[in-house]
Amino acid sequence: MTSPTSARPSSPAVRPTRSAALAARLLPLLAVAAVVGSVVRTGALETPAVVTLQLANPSVYAVTVEVSPPGRERWLPVATLGPGDARTVRDVLDPGPSWRIRLRSQGVIAADLAIERGALEAAGWRFSVPAGVEAGLQAAAVPPSPPDS
Repeated sequence: MTSPTSARPSSPAVRPTRSAALAARLLPLLAVAAVVGSVVRTGALETPAVVTLQLANPSVYAVTVEVSPPGRERWLPVATLGPGDARTVRDVLDPGPSWRIRLRSQGVIAADLAIERGALEAAGWRFSVPAGVEAGLQAAAVPPSPPDS
């Protein structure tokens, strides 16, 4: 008859050392810390700069104002101003040192303007729809917007 101990394999069971077990637990934490450190270092978690714009639309057209950084086609709608309307818009994302401002009316792009942040700041963050926008829309046979639009 064989004893219970004689049925075991002759080589001892391999157990991980304490340091190997600790490393196995810490490895996922270190990976997460590396990712978080990378995100923080690149500024991905920074709060974007915002400004308050004072907009005016002296034209007879309802105009949608959108902003984008130069070279990008990601437009951020800021406001739609009715004919003769003026409005203060808070928390407008600052696209950087150079701004593109696009003005649309009734599905027509009326203007795509390049403006430096310094010029907007010097103007007290005031922007008025240029007179040429109204003239361009009239030349394109776009009818004036109703007064309450």
